[in-house]
Amino acid sequence: MVKTAYHNFGKGDKFKEMFANLFGDSVLVQDGEPFKQTNKSIALAFASPAFRNKTVTILSAAVHKKLIPLLSHAAANYIPLDLQDVFRRLAFDNTCMVGFGIDPASLDLDLTTVPFLDAFDGAIEALLLRAVLPRFCWKMMKFLRLGSEARLMSGRTVVYEFVDGLLARLSAAGYDLYDSPCLGAFWTYIRLERESGRDYSLEMIRSSMVSLIMAGKDTLSAALTFFFWLVAQHPEVEAKILAELQGILHKSAKKEEWTFGFEEVKQMDYLHAALSESLRLYPPIVAEGTEAAEDDVLPDGTQTEKGAQVWYSIYSCGRLESVWGEDCLEFRPERWLQNERFVRQSDFKFAVFNAGPRRCAGREFAYWHMKWAAASILIHYQIKMVDKHPVIPKFTIVLSMKDGLLVTIHPRNRDRV
Repeated sequence: MVKTAYHNFGKGDKFKEMFANLFGDSVLVQDGEPFKQTNKSIALAFASPAFRNKTVTILSAAVHKKLIPLLSHAAANYIPLDLQDVFRRLAFDNTCMVGFGIDPASLDLDLTTVPFLDAFDGAIEALLLRAVLPRFCWKMMKFLRLGSEARLMSGRTVVYEFVDGLLARLSAAGYDLYDSPCLGAFWTYIRLERESGRDYSLEMIRSSMVSLIMAGKDTLSAALTFFFWLVAQHPEVEAKILAELQGILHKSAKKEEWTFGFEEVKQMDYLHAALSESLRLYPPIVAEGTEAAEDDVLPDGTQTEKGAQVWYSIYSCGRLESVWGEDCLEFRPERWLQNERFVRQSDFKFAVFNAGPRRCAGREFAYWHMKWAAASILIHYQIKMVDKHPVIPKFTIVLSMKDGLLVTIHPRNRDRV
């Protein structure tokens, strides 16, 4: 008898053990009923009108008061930028603002070093080594505090010191950590969890905050980085995006400022299609793994034993000719359009945001973030790749570029847009 993957498969004890040092018992490693209940609260927090209104305000301010001034400064002073680093900082600030109500202000004109970001990335890389090393090996390294395990513990200290600093700022401002939904989506989620009878200890709050930062910062920055790299190689796609944005601006009350509001962002069908096409080819999460909780039979007849690990490649699924056609390796946003309107594909065909019970509750937020940033950049600037800069994919938990994405910024002539 074939049973549902939700009941018979989960992250498994091995996965939890590997990632517990950084993510604790948060939603990233939960299984079964605990995950189902937690994810329900997250979805409710993200679906509230208050969340949408707050998110719209935060994203608009971040783009127009942080991102555009930074690009303008770089253009005026002929300063090349690592676009991947810029997007990482933007996503980090926005995730903290939307989630916790606090701005870490990492996207300044000088791009000052942010210890948290470097420590977090180093800790993630150290965690991944646990997946390829024998268990006894990394356990011994952890006990002796050697090599990657020493870097993991050092990075974890910096990460949790940052989270503790956020909590201290909220407490000093007089907020109740267990009942501050006005601050951000995370605190709405905590309140919903309490109302459902699930009280969070301070340690659970801390690890859940780290998980939220991971889910927002890394995926969004990776998605935008590969999108701009693809657009730079396909001027015909860039031209179509600009034509759409120009048409939207001409009908907008904001056309004199060259800014977009939420109503304008919702009209960007071609941009939405181009972002989805980029995600298909370069998904931020390249693979997902799960573990059989008991013996089972997969829908295709494959036998699985209890404890067996099953992995699927999201990266490969997005490039299957049998699913996407003979042009599956081409960057062609038109495949997402019908009568010039964006048409969503099945989550099980386009699994970038996962599917079924584990589908990402923040998908709409992700698209708002990407569309606002991409539209605002493209209408103001042409982004050119620095000659001979190597673009090498780096496969970690989140797909990124090994050496970043070095670009120069060139203001557009408004009369030609």
